[in-house]
Amino acid sequence: MKQWMKLCLAGVNHHDPLGRRDLKQWLRKLNDKNAGPPAFVAVEYDEDRFGRIIAQRERFRGLLQGQWHSLSSAELDILESSLAYEGDTHREIFSDVEILWVDIGPAESRNTIDIDKYAELRLNLYVERSGGQWPGSIDRLSELIRAATKQGIDNLDRSKRFAQQIQNRAAKSGGDWAIVITGSAHTRNTPGSMRSLLEDADFTCEVDILWSA
Repeated sequence: MKQWMKLCLAGVNHHDPLGRRDLKQWLRKLNDKNAGPPAFVAVEYDEDRFGRIIAQRERFRGLLQGQWHSLSSAELDILESSLAYEGDTHREIFSDVEILWVDIGPAESRNTIDIDKYAELRLNLYVERSGGQWPGSIDRLSELIRAATKQGIDNLDRSKRFAQQIQNRAAKSGGDWAIVITGSAHTRNTPGSMRSLLEDADFTCEVDILWSA
């Protein structure tokens, strides 16, 4: 029996400083071609952890400014808003749509980073990938981050949980399409990925990978 809901999957790079720009462009295209808003937007976060990360955006801006004094206000705006952009970019296009937080479950099943040092960890990543020097532009920093990003799935159990959360929500009434925003590995057509599990459950998945190495 076919599922009635179409799923539009965005495969993102969590660390890409230009991820917010690319995701926003993709969301605008979906808004233009679909009649009415999505039933929900699924994001790869737990609501509490997401809140703790975005509370660090202002600190992240200060860290960036301290590391690279030449950054303009416009560049700092872009970099600041890139922190955890996958969780709230959609609000700029679909402001009142339900958010489905798919990364819930036992704490040991999630990424084991120090969530309260997220800003420092992201800065360290950028410094490492750029060799310590500002690479000249955010576009170049984005290229360096993309080139160094692994594309495989580290934890298939997480992909399985994401698919189950989406299936559970889709089983409820309301809407005929939805948006799913996760790391690109979960959206690839590989055994055990979130996408493959959703397609096995007879969902129609329209997939766009929003970055390339």
